[in-house]
Amino acid sequence: LKSQKLVKAEALIRWQHPIHGIVSPFDFIPLAEETGLIIEISDWLFNQVIKDITHWRNSYSENLQISINTSPRQYKDGDGNISRWLEYIKQEEINPKAIAFEITENLLMDSQSELEGILAEVKDAGIELSIDDFGTGYSSFSYLREFQTSYVKIDKSFVQKMSQGSSD
Repeated sequence: LKSQKLVKAEALIRWQHPIHGIVSPFDFIPLAEETGLIIEISDWLFNQVIKDITHWRNSYSENLQISINTSPRQYKDGDGNISRWLEYIKQEEINPKAIAFEITENLLMDSQSELEGILAEVKDAGIELSIDDFGTGYSSFSYLREFQTSYVKIDKSFVQKMSQGSSD
C-alpha cells in the first residue's frame, strides 16, 4: 500500500454464456472437475497468463506475481500436467517469481509420495505455492508445517463469525 505498486494478482476465469451471461466458477468448475475438462480449462488459463505476464510486468510492476489456481486432478493426471507447465515456464524464460500456484487444502489431505514429489518439483523450480480456501476442509495449522507453502489464503467462512473479544 505504501508504494502503491501492484505486486500480486490472481488469474480468475469466468464463463460468458450467450444466454445466461456471466456464469460463476462456483457453478461450472465442479462440473469441469468431474468431467476432466478442468485440465483443458487450466491449460488455457495458464497459457494466457504466460503469454501476458512479461507485458504486465513491464507495464505495471517488475515484481508482479500472478497466482494460478490448480486442480487436484493436475497433480494426479498421468501425463504430468504440472510438470509440463514447469517445463514451459523454463522454456519461455519466464522468471519463476512471476508465477504462483494455488492448491487446495484438500489436495494436501490426500498427500501421497507422488504428490510430495510434484510439490517439491514446483518449489525447486522457484514457483511459490499457496493454499487456497484454507479452513474449508479438515486440516489444521499444525498440518501446514509438513508442506513448504509460501502463503495461506484463509477462506472467509473460517473467520466470518469472528468478533472482537469472542473465543473464536
